[in-house]
Amino acid sequence: MIFSVDGTKLKDAASKVARATAYHPSKPVLQNMEIVAHKDGLTLRATNLDVVIKVHVEANVTEEGRTCAHAGMLISAASSLASENAKFKLSGGLEVAGESFRCVVPTSDPDEYPSFPLPSLTYTPAPEIFKALSLAAIAAWNKAEGAAVSPIMGCVRLRADNGKM
Repeated sequence: MIFSVDGTKLKDAASKVARATAYHPSKPVLQNMEIVAHKDGLTLRATNLDVVIKVHVEANVTEEGRTCAHAGMLISAASSLASENAKFKLSGGLEVAGESFRCVVPTSDPDEYPSFPLPSLTYTPAPEIFKALSLAAIAAWNKAEGAAVSPIMGCVRLRADNGKM
């Protein structure tokens, strides 16, 4: 796997995806994010087994491949690159080479990473989602006690059915 990408774009995408990694995971692989290099660029994906976040990043891919890297270390490496166009190569670890920065980010076997199918959803405008969440939160609030009726009533469940949220 060999690719080059703008450090700032990679850092921004990895920071978004890392929100789904587990802080104190039961499985160490859940601190990682999956990196897939394909002809259209990079796909970064992470999960904590409850939430999955997947982001596409524009990149120049010379050799396709797939690996997993520690999310925090990947973000640190990308942050050190700033806006440089850096080269990445999978060779024992993910070698990162920019004009002013070099490092190797440890990797793990991508086949050990959990795989979840992501539903293909139609676009739902943010105001509609905000309105639905607001109505659910108001319904779960107990005005007399100033708190949610019960912990489960303070939660909102999002469900995807037939391509719709």
